Amino acid sequence: MFADGTKLTTTAPNQVNSTNFGAVTVARNPAGDQKTDGLDIQIDYKGATPSWGSYDVGVMANVLFNYKFRQHRAIHICNSPA
Repeated sequence: MFADGTKLTTTAPNQVNSTNFGAVTVARNPAGDQKTDGLDIQIDYKGATPSWGSYDVGVMANVLFNYKFRQHRAIHICNSPA
């Protein structure tokens, strides 16, 4: 779903860009949490040969800078008045 509420209806390329992709909402795990930051890299090369036709070669990578994970969150118990 795009930021304006519309959805993809075809498989046409270049529909998603930096101004319409919106935000990603991920449900949290109640037993723990994690935080990451990094860089996603993608390189794609398209070429053609006279006898074999066209070809496409690509590489994708993820560089992780930081990763923090807590298996269990601290539970705070409040005393209620009797």
